[in-house]
Amino acid sequence: MVAYSMTDNYTVIIPTKDQKKYLTDSITSVLNQSIKPTKVIIINDCSKDNTEEECNRIFNINNFKDYKIINNSQSIGPARSRNIGISESNTQYIAFLDSDDFWEKNKIEEQLKIFDQPNFLNLGIVYTSHNFLIDGALKSNYNESQIAKFRGYLYYKLLSGNHISGSCSSVLCDRKVFEECGNFSEDNKNFLIEDWELWLRISKKFNFDFVNKELLTIRIHKDNRSFQERSKIDEVLVRIFNKHRNFRNLSKKTIKKLEDNIFSYQIKSTFVNDYEQSRWFQVILKILKIGMTYIIKLQLKNFYRLCKVSFSVFIKFLFKRLKN
Repeated sequence: MVAYSMTDNYTVIIPTKDQKKYLTDSITSVLNQSIKPTKVIIINDCSKDNTEEECNRIFNINNFKDYKIINNSQSIGPARSRNIGISESNTQYIAFLDSDDFWEKNKIEEQLKIFDQPNFLNLGIVYTSHNFLIDGALKSNYNESQIAKFRGYLYYKLLSGNHISGSCSSVLCDRKVFEECGNFSEDNKNFLIEDWELWLRISKKFNFDFVNKELLTIRIHKDNRSFQERSKIDEVLVRIFNKHRNFRNLSKKTIKKLEDNIFSYQIKSTFVNDYEQSRWFQVILKILKIGMTYIIKLQLKNFYRLCKVSFSVFIKFLFKRLKN
């Protein structure tokens, strides 16, 4: 492994679409890093809010010359945009930042220190803890997902979900992880979880480490992709869990956890939209259909699980009716 030194460099890749109002915070946080980036690459995914002009303005105000703005000819989404940025970079380290998030000034320095004196051989990614910015208020203890706490060989851990706190905006990656494991999936079937899908692939070959400091702030707002499309995420999770269930050398405990996750997300994805919109007849029909499938296939454990979920849904339905 190539050792880190103060002369080592890194590229920051920022995909953006119609996020002009957040660009000052995000880009400035990159330019204010205690170790300056070698290059910043903006991938403008067909924005209609003068994003290019705003980016040029911010770079010029900060007197930063080593940047490149790539304007996509058609909207291709953040995964493919990040991949374009990776192909345009030539540094040992690569960081990503969503254009509505921002960093603390020592984020990259703290991560490079770990690459300099790694706790593990074959270290590929270092991530950090993070804050949320919700309705203008900074939330440092909003939920467990904010805390970076898993290091080492994480493949089995990541099979239960994306435990990389802050995900794309958090990670600093050694270039070799992309050379050996590939880039972000551009398959639309992995929409919204392309980051987790990549971490899973990387985790089979490389170790992870973290900085237990809130060095990233993630902005939560109604324009977030995950906020807009959260009902689709569960369907994609089921597909990913199923894909990795047949990976060799999985322990019985891991397989059981995977099966539990598949069941939970499968049920949730089946009637989450109807449930949230109080279409109770559709919810009941779908539960009955799933139940019959389990009986026919003699999957009695899943049928029992379904009964427990159905009872919970029924109780919530009664409470909602009583309130009305």
